[in-house]
Amino acid sequence: VWGVTIDETINLRVVGSDFSWLSSVDECSWYNVTCTSGVVTGLWLDEYSLIGTIPPEISRLVQLDFISFRRNCLYGTIPSEMGQLSTLTYLRLQENALSGTVPDSIFGLSALELLYLQ
Repeated sequence: VWGVTIDETINLRVVGSDFSWLSSVDECSWYNVTCTSGVVTGLWLDEYSLIGTIPPEISRLVQLDFISFRRNCLYGTIPSEMGQLSTLTYLRLQENALSGTVPDSIFGLSALELLYLQ
């Protein structure tokens, strides 16, 4: 079982919305968050107007199978800690303002099948 809630993991905000990552609502009830047996396994948050950086703590969501943050306002670098997500098969981060190089740890993800960064 993963030991962190999304509240502690993702410090992003949604523009023009009352939606908050820092809430007491169960993450598994959120739209576009996929869970299996109460464990977060996917984040499909395309075009959510997310603003911020991807925190290294996202690696605590150890059962993540897919992450899709396409067409948001994410900036900064891709955290090397994402290379600890050994079950990740799908990573889609394109159409953001991310900078820097792709961490080598991402290329070590043996389960990764699809990687979209452009």
